[in-house]
Amino acid sequence: MESVVNELCNNIFGVYPTHLEKCSVGMVNIVYIVTVCNERYVVRLNRDKGAYSDSIDLLKQAHVLGLPVSQVVNIGVYEEYEFIILTYVRGKDLGIVYPSLTPIDKRNIAAEVVNLQQRAAGFVYKSSRLPWFKFVYDALDVAEKRIRKSGYFDVNNVERVRQASQYFTKYFETLRPVTYLDDISTKNLLIQNGHVSGIVDIDEIGYGDRLTYVALMRIALLNMGYDAMISDFILEEMRVTDVERRAELFYALLYCVDFMGERGMKFNGRKVHVDGAVIERLNNIYNVLWKTFCGV
Repeated sequence: MESVVNELCNNIFGVYPTHLEKCSVGMVNIVYIVTVCNERYVVRLNRDKGAYSDSIDLLKQAHVLGLPVSQVVNIGVYEEYEFIILTYVRGKDLGIVYPSLTPIDKRNIAAEVVNLQQRAAGFVYKSSRLPWFKFVYDALDVAEKRIRKSGYFDVNNVERVRQASQYFTKYFETLRPVTYLDDISTKNLLIQNGHVSGIVDIDEIGYGDRLTYVALMRIALLNMGYDAMISDFILEEMRVTDVERRAELFYALLYCVDFMGERGMKFNGRKVHVDGAVIERLNNIYNVLWKTFCGV
């Protein structure tokens, strides 16, 4: 793969990169950070046709909205890959720096994230506007199918969450959907010196309940063995109601079974790690969340 990236850079910049670093994040894209003429760039490749058409449009909108995202340097097709080359945004993923963050850092980052999400409400949503909450039922169906196939977790975990969804029918139907950054959690949210420095991998935009990204961040942090303090701070910044706080717990359970379903699956040829410790951790996370949800 490095030879492909080397030749691609030579075609675009006229010189070979002096340094390549493959990024381990991402299940769909192949991502490299390259250094060319003392400048760093991000090279993303994907075998799917038109893989970055939405990304380009969203990046343009993000710049207008004042979001800290990369500039597009070049796009095109090289060999069997669609590619996009982006300017490099300094910072490290939240999941990498989280252990070094103080409670004050986490509160500051939470406030900054809420501000960014308020700006993200200005995105133009171009996809079909089906009932936004359909994603809940679709996600549960996918999780159930994957868990049944892999056999690592109890499929009844999914059924409990599905039954719990009936208590949110009115909430789902009366909520006014908004656009938001739906994939910022322990990844895609860059941090530098205790503050948000950038957002990466904007391949699509969420449309619905912003509480879902808070829940995703919660599960991603807990799955890495960290506290979920920053999610709690975000809820405080959002000034959520009791109903919304309970809804975020429900979404956290939804993402928990989603994480369970992904264990052992292959994405872009890479198998999602699973072992006894992973199974025990996710089961413990689920059990604590379920007890909390039932006690609220």
